[in-house]
Order: sequence, then C-alpha cells, then structure tokens
Amino acid sequence: MVDTTTRPIIDRSEPPAPISSIQSVSRRIADSYASQYECFRPGPGRYTGPPVSLLLDPSVPPVKLKPRPLPFAKRERAQRQIEAMEKDGILTKIRYSPWQTPLVAIEKNDGSFRLCADYRLTTNLAIILDQYPLPTLDELFAKMSGNRVWSRVDLTSAFLQLPVDEPSALAQAITTPFGLYKVNVLNFGISSAPSIFQNFITAQLADFQANIAVLLDDILLGAPNHAELKVLEDEFFEG
Repeated sequence: MVDTTTRPIIDRSEPPAPISSIQSVSRRIADSYASQYECFRPGPGRYTGPPVSLLLDPSVPPVKLKPRPLPFAKRERAQRQIEAMEKDGILTKIRYSPWQTPLVAIEKNDGSFRLCADYRLTTNLAIILDQYPLPTLDELFAKMSGNRVWSRVDLTSAFLQLPVDEPSALAQAITTPFGLYKVNVLNFGISSAPSIFQNFITAQLADFQANIAVLLDDILLGAPNHAELKVLEDEFFEG
C-alpha cells in the first residue's frame, strides 16, 4: 500500500481541500505508479535475498503449548485466511516442531483477521535480541528538516516480506485448531523482529538516506519542491 500524496507545508491563505478530492488525487497517483512499478501490484511482496536467522539461546529448552480455542463463528474465516497464507508461501503445514506457539486471531474492522502468535511464553524466552536501535522521532524530524514536500510509503505486512531460514521457521511454528504450521517469514510477535527489520530496511535504502526517513514499515521521502520529489520517487521505486 502506498500513499503518494505530496504534502506541502501549511498555507493558511487557502482553504483546505476536501478530503474526497485529496483521496481522488491520491488514488489516481497510486494507479499511475501501479502501471509502472512491480511493488505497487496486488499480492504480498517477498525479499529474494538471503533469509533472516533468529538468534536463539541454546540453553533455553523449547516450549510446546496447545492451540487456543477459536469461536466457531470465526473458525471458517480464520481457516480460509490460513489457507490463503499457505498458498502465498507464508505458512507451511508440518507434523512436528520443537517449538509450538498458539495462534492468536485478532478480528479487524473489515471482518478479516490479523493472525499473530503469542510468543511471550515460548520462542521469545530464547530470543537473543538484536541490538540495532530504532530511530527516535526527534532524529527523524531533524533528518527531514529543510524539506517542503513529502511522500509517505507504507509497506504492506512488512515483516512478512522477509523470509527466514528453516530453523527460524520452525522456532516460529504456530499451533492452530487446523494443525501445526511453520512460519516461513519474519512473524509479528517475535521480540527481535522490529530491530531485525529496521536493520534490513535501513541497509536496503542506504543510497537514499540523505532524503529518506525510515521507521519500520513507514518510509518518508522528502524534497524541497515537487519536481525534485518526483525525481526521488522515480529513483526510489525503480531501485
């Protein structure tokens, strides 16, 4: 998902544009980019480089917990979503893993689920946290000072775009009323996931760091004017 609306500094000499007008312009811009760049097309993205490895303390024994009950009113929808995640390669059904963490299905406003796992009593007990720091808001604001227009890029299900190696996939395994699944991508709920992703995305965008602020799945592109911002956007999406 990408919000490509540029955001000039506030001009109080003109009345604000209606929200519907802003949304219409934003939709047209996004549609034009979708025809040019692969990253705007529907479906989950996937990084094709080396997989991520979770660091686990070998002295911590694996934990296996039983699946949490899921209300029957939600079971069919949750099962369909799990099947879709299998098709996308996010999940793979398995027979055994030394780590087994209960599925947590959080219902969203649109009726779909955010499928997470409660790793607090399982894998997170053994996780060795990455020490890569997240930037503070003060640091991000200071970095983008001097710009007058911006574009904000929101990465869809960002963690799920990073594949993990086989031991990490098994360490993230989730147990559900429909069976046991290994998680083939960096999963929400893993305590080291934010630092791992911030380190990854910062390295990937190193060539743009002078004009870009990054906090996890939110990327802000800034420039002094619209023309320079358009050049930066084209370089960013082509890269």
